[in-house]
Amino acid sequence: MDDSIIIGVIPFPLEPSDCGYDQTLAMASAGSQSMPSFVTFDPSTNLITVDLATAQVGTFVFTITSKLVSPQLPAPQASMQWSLQIFKAPSIEASTRTPPYFTSPLSPLIVGLDQVINYKFPQYADNDTGDFVSLTVEISEGLSSFLALTSASTLRASPTRGSQLGIHFVPVTLKDSTLLSQQYQLIVDVQAKPVIVVD
Repeated sequence: MDDSIIIGVIPFPLEPSDCGYDQTLAMASAGSQSMPSFVTFDPSTNLITVDLATAQVGTFVFTITSKLVSPQLPAPQASMQWSLQIFKAPSIEASTRTPPYFTSPLSPLIVGLDQVINYKFPQYADNDTGDFVSLTVEISEGLSSFLALTSASTLRASPTRGSQLGIHFVPVTLKDSTLLSQQYQLIVDVQAKPVIVVD
């Protein structure tokens, strides 16, 4: 059994109009974090691989730097942040009650300034028969100016100010009727330009 998973291809941070030359891509852990040993990056294919056998639960933020390779001009570069969230769904045990969980990973909410996006949370489940599950989103005072729940499972993002740019972390909690709960972190990435939404 293969104990690793390939996440996918990282897009180049530089604008397509700037890409008159070949680009090189580098990846490093953002802030004071060290690069997790279970994450590897292949710059020749731009693929990230996660070793599931040694992976740790949590949210990891990386800085990706793209640099043009040009023999005539000084090589410009651009960078972007990329986040990886790892969680573990509870195993099914007939004799043990378990907390509710999302049936698929929480994908990041990516939105541009002056853009409105309605984010639909994935489906959630509870292995215990008869449990009622509720979803709670903790929107801090600083984020309430552009984030709001419009239904039990839909979060609306509508940033309009430059101070709202960047990566934000929003706690999301699933709780069942027996008060068992599990918390996740929703990544909200506010970018300067509108993003293309694919349904």
